[in-house]
Amino acid sequence: MAMESLQDLIDHTSSIGVEHTLGSVFEFFRHHEHEFVAILDGQRFVGLCSRQELGMLLGSQYGFALHAHHSVSTCLRQNPIQLIHDWTVYDAFERVFARSTDAFYDDVVVLDREGNFLGLIFTHTLVRLQNHYHREGISLLENQAHAIAAHNHCMEADLELCGELQKALLPERFPQVTSNAFKFSYCYQSFQIVGGDFFHVQQIDDDAVGILVADVMGHNIRSALVTTMMRALMEELAPKYRDAGLFLMHLNKRLAGILGRTGHEVIYATASYLILDAATLSCGFAAAAHPAPILISGGNGGGHVIDHAESGTLLGVFPDSEYKTMTFDLFPEDAVLLYTDGIVEAENVRSEFFGQAGILSSIARYQRERPEAKMLDVLMNDALVFAGSKGFADDVCLLLVSIRK
Repeated sequence: MAMESLQDLIDHTSSIGVEHTLGSVFEFFRHHEHEFVAILDGQRFVGLCSRQELGMLLGSQYGFALHAHHSVSTCLRQNPIQLIHDWTVYDAFERVFARSTDAFYDDVVVLDREGNFLGLIFTHTLVRLQNHYHREGISLLENQAHAIAAHNHCMEADLELCGELQKALLPERFPQVTSNAFKFSYCYQSFQIVGGDFFHVQQIDDDAVGILVADVMGHNIRSALVTTMMRALMEELAPKYRDAGLFLMHLNKRLAGILGRTGHEVIYATASYLILDAATLSCGFAAAAHPAPILISGGNGGGHVIDHAESGTLLGVFPDSEYKTMTFDLFPEDAVLLYTDGIVEAENVRSEFFGQAGILSSIARYQRERPEAKMLDVLMNDALVFAGSKGFADDVCLLLVSIRK
């Protein structure tokens, strides 16, 4: 948007000396078409004389005879708008359009820095210019709105593609170990198009699998990118470490090294990692500030939380963090439920959380009343009924590992 100078906007330079009489100014107006004339003392501006006011004064009965010989200084406009030539057009708008109604259409005086007269601007010139700027501004805003809309469309398309890729990484088939000992089922819902929750099951050897359930902070592309990074790191590291705590320690060191180089705000993840051995039906478990898994006993034995007294800190923050392994035994028809905090933090109108107590209650009711249903469907439905909602306010990831008979 080009910015005109005030000097370029001058419409005329009509002026007359302060020594002139009202009669001579009247004659001046008779030979000129302008409504206002500048009154000068040399080159210095003295005041502004109006054709209309002068005509009313001299045109009245005996007006010319009474006033024609008076000095022009006796018929000047009060407080004419005076602008300095190097002021901005917006300065002119601010002063001119704030004046009173009776003086609104007076010509505007332009002076140099020494107070010398340069010329007069018609008010309608400034009105047209302001309208022009308004139209240009509206056009610019419309173009910017179109550009933003196009950019948002591209971002939404990228988000949707990212979400599709993230879902495509969820397993269609799970690793098979000795005697086909484990059965896997899962439920995954992202709060937005992409999410920070994920899980991965990695075969370690013929008898064992490593199972990682994690929650990366946020629900954006950055979170989704970190989940993909963690999945790749797990595929590299899981076969090397048969100890759950050692695996998390090396995963954290690698993750912190990568995230620490970004120079941006801290990004972190919570996680639970289990190594299930089909030959011994034993489980090694380590955690990084993540909700504890639940062991579900076969038959109607209900479930209980697997408390880890030495659960470690967040992943990706402190590269030298250590994670301890605890072990427990499994039996045929047992199951282990891993989950993220989206389901435990489902909240009702009384600001109460569904929590681990809600999960345990739902498991017990499922075993008593609905063994033919899918347990994860029951858990999800019970949490939503508890919250009185059609959807969760966070990503939700549930993974159920059942021990076959």
